[in-house]
Amino acid sequence: MNTLTLTKFEAAERQLIQAIRLFFEEGDPISIHTLAEAAVQVFRDLALKYDTSSCITEHPSLSHISKSVIYNTMNEARNFFKHAGKDPDKVLEFDVTRNNISLLECSTLHTSIKGEVIPEVLAFELWFLSRNKDLFASNKEFMEKLTSSGALSKQWNFSDCSELISELRESKSIQGVGLKYGL
Repeated sequence: MNTLTLTKFEAAERQLIQAIRLFFEEGDPISIHTLAEAAVQVFRDLALKYDTSSCITEHPSLSHISKSVIYNTMNEARNFFKHAGKDPDKVLEFDVTRNNISLLECSTLHTSIKGEVIPEVLAFELWFLSRNKDLFASNKEFMEKLTSSGALSKQWNFSDCSELISELRESKSIQGVGLKYGL
């Protein structure tokens, strides 16, 4: 019999990697959301052990009500995709851009817990940041660092990100590949 032996973190990491790959391949948004939300729940649970927290649901500038709205909005789709016992005839209008937030939260928690960035997470964060610089304007040091590195000198597209992931996985080093991309 074939079996896998893995930790909760390893299982969630594999889900995150597949969710990001599907995202850049423009795969099924429902599958992306399901994988990302399954992984993010594990990372949220593990975050307590690693003395870290979610940049989304636990952001210090959000009120308790705002956190609750974000959490409930994200959970609505997650629960819709997993359960049908109480509401088998319910219909959901799913905003696929929710995946951007799920993947961002999942990616940042993953990196905080692991202590290093993996190729898929790096590519997703570059894609996200190149399109949402204004969300991080208050963190001037962070944005200056990214801008001065040249990493955000362009708006990353899906093929750029897929190419970056492949090159990083092949080289097993961010340093050599990073120079090509301004990282």
